[in-house]
Amino acid sequence: MKSLLSPASVLRILGCAGLFVLAACAPKEDPRMSGRLVLEYWEKWTGFERDAMARVVDDFNNSQDKIFVRFLSVSRIDQKMMLATAGGVPPDVVGLWAINLPSYA
Repeated sequence: MKSLLSPASVLRILGCAGLFVLAACAPKEDPRMSGRLVLEYWEKWTGFERDAMARVVDDFNNSQDKIFVRFLSVSRIDQKMMLATAGGVPPDVVGLWAINLPSYA
């Protein structure tokens, strides 16, 4: 008996389903960003250091209405920053370890 769906059709369906899942998981835009300059800030800290830096960024965002910093805690920042830079989409601000800096000189 012949199958109703070809392998290519199955791949197309799975691809579309994947796109819908990714779209549903996209972060919501913070209403505080409206009308402000938005800066992407990647930081290497995780755990309690990440929580402390998130509070600093939140305090900054709440202190004025011209700039909004979108904070992202990134593991393996050395690899992800290199990939983002090579791809032409690095963050505006990044907290790197000192040992990572010569790679960008």
